[in-house]
Amino acid sequence: MAFATAPGRGPLVVSGSADESVRVWDPGTGTPAAQPLTGFTGGVDTVAFGTAAGDGETGGGRLLLAVSSGGNTVRVWDPFTGAPVTKPLAGHTVRVRSLAFGRASGGRLLLASGGDDRTVQVWEPLTGALAGQALTGHTGWVDSVAFGVAPSGRLLLASGGGDKTVRVWDVATRHCLATVHRRSTVRSLAMAGTVLAIGDDDGLSVIEPDVAATQTACPVPTAAVTAPGSAKSAAVTVRADPASDQLRPPINW
Repeated sequence: MAFATAPGRGPLVVSGSADESVRVWDPGTGTPAAQPLTGFTGGVDTVAFGTAAGDGETGGGRLLLAVSSGGNTVRVWDPFTGAPVTKPLAGHTVRVRSLAFGRASGGRLLLASGGDDRTVQVWEPLTGALAGQALTGHTGWVDSVAFGVAPSGRLLLASGGGDKTVRVWDVATRHCLATVHRRSTVRSLAMAGTVLAIGDDDGLSVIEPDVAATQTACPVPTAAVTAPGSAKSAAVTVRADPASDQLRPPINW
């Protein structure tokens, strides 16, 4: 599922299902806000909302809906008309598991996708073009991606999945800034600024990784910090300085 606010329509929520449909809802009334999108072979794996900027960008102010379903492509739709915005985004070699929209400097909208091919791709969702080389380094599938912003204004992207790590990337340079190691598979990520929420098979943790580095590859971790307070607290392996990643109070379910 994903939330968005559409100009003139208010808040919306989108859901994708194994019944091979995508539906947009008014969360205040529980009623459909548009006709369902149907015919997604193999069920819907992931959905994401994004809004194009209003200053000079083609489609400015337009709500976009990205969908991946049972394959290696991503499609971007107008959620209200059901019309495709551009050609299918084809860059992964196998199943796409995760999608997220983010905004680069100048307001340019980007779309990130992660998949079973262990890569993260970043797209120009209004044209269908790749926005650079794939982000590589994961040794397992990528189950979640999320955008954040550094204090300097740099656009960040976090990715995590089957290799039990979260990697934080500088989107513009493609540099890997930090690696966070977990004890179990990473299932979901959310990022606000540089604060990162990680959901894995052990629970939920919130950290603030050090993103001040400029190296071009994620370093080999040399120290570990374990969140206190619960047997389910997840281990966080930080970079060379154990104090460089600030561990927030753990949230345990």
